[in-house]
Amino acid sequence: MLITSLIRCDWTGHVHVSVAYQHGVHQLTISVSPQAAKLLAGLVGGAPMLLVSAKRDVLLDVVAGKLEATRAVITGRVQVSDLGKLLVFKSAFRLKRAVFDAYKASLQLTQQARATPEHLDPLTKLQRSPPSAELLAELGMLLPAPTVGASAYASSEGGAFELSEALLFAVYAFTATDWTGDVLFNLSSELNPSSSVATAATAATAATAAMLSSSTPPRVSKSASDGAAVAVLFRLSPSGVRLIVAPVRLASAPACSVACERRVLLAVLTGDFELTAALMSGQMHTDNFVSMMKFKRAFQLDRGAWREFQAWRRADCMLIAC
Repeated sequence: MLITSLIRCDWTGHVHVSVAYQHGVHQLTISVSPQAAKLLAGLVGGAPMLLVSAKRDVLLDVVAGKLEATRAVITGRVQVSDLGKLLVFKSAFRLKRAVFDAYKASLQLTQQARATPEHLDPLTKLQRSPPSAELLAELGMLLPAPTVGASAYASSEGGAFELSEALLFAVYAFTATDWTGDVLFNLSSELNPSSSVATAATAATAATAAMLSSSTPPRVSKSASDGAAVAVLFRLSPSGVRLIVAPVRLASAPACSVACERRVLLAVLTGDFELTAALMSGQMHTDNFVSMMKFKRAFQLDRGAWREFQAWRRADCMLIAC
């Protein structure tokens, strides 16, 4: 909501924010320019104009207009490096209760629109429109055997099958978006205990750069059970979502790159782990937080819907295998 409440600004700068929550501290950067405000993961951009530190619920009250920013500093609920710079930063945003309530109301209208009959649940969509050969071929890139189609799903076991099913569910859980962009997930089997998510993100950045290079190696399957890293691209637009597994050549840089373990993406797609919580906990790292929120709003990743979807898929595969 903070990003969308920018009203005027004749300066450029960034603010480093440390948010304390139950399980630790989440760090982010607010980058501001006359054109727009952006929210970035981590403390980036060099020396900031302002440092801000507070508990998560306090910052939420400030953004929602429930707590005036200056008062929050004076009472010690928010710590800043420079009160004058805070006033400059604050003047660029409309942090009012009425504005926040209007923003919440717009989100509720969006959710209500998705609940109308025209926005069908993933299982109903699947029953009315089975996956295309192109989609099955993409999911087949994850499976140990080169077989593509229903027989591959009936015979596959382990992590490859589970991840491919979760990705299929996500395609059918797509609801709507007014945004166009690519979100690239670089997945590892499991992070080394001595490595950080940031280290994994660095490796993921290198992988993304390789896809943008001029060379185009042959495209090969990446079984989720063989321990190999794999990339999964979601291509979003108002007309729908396209899934590309193990892309080897990208025409342009994705709007957002993500690094995480396969199990984390699996939990997010199946509704067991809320995407924002995955980012806040450090189990998922992204180079564009705002784009990730747009990605999140484009899907209805509900645990109950996933279970119904999975049960029907299993029954269908068993019938085909018989």
